[in-house]
Amino acid sequence: MITKNTVVQIEYEAKLEGVVVAHTHKPKLILIGHERDLPPSLETLLIGKTAPLEFTAQVENAYGTRDESKIIEVDIDRFPISNPEIGSKFNATDSSGQQFEARVIGIGNGWVGVDMNHPRAGKTLEYQIKILSSREADAHELEHGHAHGAGGVEHSH
Repeated sequence: MITKNTVVQIEYEAKLEGVVVAHTHKPKLILIGHERDLPPSLETLLIGKTAPLEFTAQVENAYGTRDESKIIEVDIDRFPISNPEIGSKFNATDSSGQQFEARVIGIGNGWVGVDMNHPRAGKTLEYQIKILSSREADAHELEHGHAHGAGGVEHSH
């Protein structure tokens, strides 16, 4: 059974409103509880499952819920890009140092309206997942925080 610290070999496709927004190009090895480049909520769907398995899952608010407090007005003199246009995207950093993408949603006399919500926040994601295999992580994988081998990180120590 897949739990935290399990190495899982998967293939997946994630669709939003029928459009593929993320997928594997080939089987991928992941270390459950340590992966950083998976779509949100995918690890949660794997916990408790047993390989091999193929399934589809719908995840509401897969990129989080929309938060109206993340829509703000910024003084144009303090805005990080020159000549902003509605729809422009730019990178911002929150108070904890996390980077995220924000979008210009309005421009007024001396201000710029910004939406700091993830563009897919509040939407349902559909996953098609193939769990090809799973195994316990070894000590080196746990120490390094990633799976080793084909489809994972390949390096010598």
